[in-house]
Amino acid sequence: SVEELAAGIISRAKVMLSCGTTTLEVKASYGLSAEGCQKELDAIFIAKKEIPQRLIVTFMGAHAFPPEYSREKYIDILGNELVPMAAEHPVGCAFNDVFCEGGAFSVEESEKVLLAGLENGLRPKAHVDEFEALGGTQMACRLGAVSCDHLLASGPAEIEPLAASQTVAVVLPGTAYYLGKPFADARAMLDAGCSVALGTDFNPGSSMVASMAFVMGLGVSKMGMSPEEALTAATAASGQAIGFDPFGAADLCEWPCDSLEELIYGHAFVRPSRVLIAARDTICD
Repeated sequence: SVEELAAGIISRAKVMLSCGTTTLEVKASYGLSAEGCQKELDAIFIAKKEIPQRLIVTFMGAHAFPPEYSREKYIDILGNELVPMAAEHPVGCAFNDVFCEGGAFSVEESEKVLLAGLENGLRPKAHVDEFEALGGTQMACRLGAVSCDHLLASGPAEIEPLAASQTVAVVLPGTAYYLGKPFADARAMLDAGCSVALGTDFNPGSSMVASMAFVMGLGVSKMGMSPEEALTAATAASGQAIGFDPFGAADLCEWPCDSLEELIYGHAFVRPSRVLIAARDTICD
């Protein structure tokens, strides 16, 4: 039910708060029908009122194809029904996302989905290069995507347009850790001049990781980032990836550590001792 979906969001948001996350991006995804997508958006609308964190909403109806429709038919439904519905929903969707990958949406199909979002006032994002590089990163950068997410398979041909654009490269090392895949080459992205953000990708299919401190630790130990680069990727660049300025938010996490290096060193178990959102204390338990 909508209520059960909302309760799940609220529960997971509490876990993320205890790990120090003050702003969340939530994807309305896998509904695969007008009824399913409506339920997801309604659930987020309910949860948004109940959690202390800011909630940024991204519509991602283009995550998979429902078996009852042809690919062409579902893309038509997305463009003419689901994306407009999401754009008009009172939850306040900010972005439209697509999974551009072999077995999911092709580059051409993904471009149609993102253009439909732009026509309805939703800024584009793209899940690309998770398993293979198809050209989705180049397409997303050309459309002015706010972010490209995953990028495990990205190489020089993908990193170059990211560096030349305003599109944020969002690396999600929890996914590589959970699935046993090679980690994204964050070092090459940073050296090329990309804006690199870190995220948890907290989801039950590929990343049961809720802690940004853990993700920062993976960034340093597995992707060649410095502690300072990981901190920037988890704050300023992550804010850029959701159109939000974290430095204007008056948020603060107080950690039981004497240095940033100690926080990174203890990434597998460290939790904040105090979290403020918009200068207000929250409860960490």
